[in-house]
Amino acid sequence: MTNFMTKKSKRINTKNTEKIENAIALGNSRAKARLIELSEIFSAIVRAEKYFSDNDIPKKYQKGVKISNNVAVCNSYRNKAEYTFFGLEKGSKYWFLTDCYRENCSHCSYGKNSLILTKTEILLKFERARIQENIEI
Repeated sequence: MTNFMTKKSKRINTKNTEKIENAIALGNSRAKARLIELSEIFSAIVRAEKYFSDNDIPKKYQKGVKISNNVAVCNSYRNKAEYTFFGLEKGSKYWFLTDCYRENCSHCSYGKNSLILTKTEILLKFERARIQENIEI
């Protein structure tokens, strides 16, 4: 795994598309297949924001939530397939790009591409409390 984010730019605000495009270009360097684009990052943000609004999660509980992309290719590749992965983290107002790197894809009997939403402990407590309130009613 080679992470192309430097120590100075550990977190890049998603409002700064020029720096994000540079990080993506470094992550995609020397690769011709399974690349990521800026639109995939913004699509992940939109999907996470939709999840928050659909579940009525207040903004104060959203801070610290992380998103990463997960790609699996067919078993026939035998550990040779690589993909550019990215990581996003929700700040108090904005999303930040935290990772952009090339790594071997995981394998399954068929190819798939998914997003992983890592919830913070405070968000999990909020969801548990809301579920308990619904049960008591």
